[in-house]
Amino acid sequence: MLETEELLKRYTEESKRILGDCLIGIYLHGSLAMGCFRADRSDIDLIVVTDSPLTDEVKREFLDMTVRYNAQGPAKGI
Repeated sequence: MLETEELLKRYTEESKRILGDCLIGIYLHGSLAMGCFRADRSDIDLIVVTDSPLTDEVKREFLDMTVRYNAQGPAKGI
């Protein structure tokens, strides 16, 4: 499992690469944002906002990346 901070850093950087100029922001939500996160029983909640619909190809690449990081994340994933 990656450390939470490193996981978020890598996820954000890869999201920027995949989504490019249509990425508006990635927002942390839930227990990690509220300061009550526990890696052994929490998940990481992220809200990813784009300014336009994604092509099927971009969606697939983004979801594949998310699944990869989900497996490296905390107990309940991303």
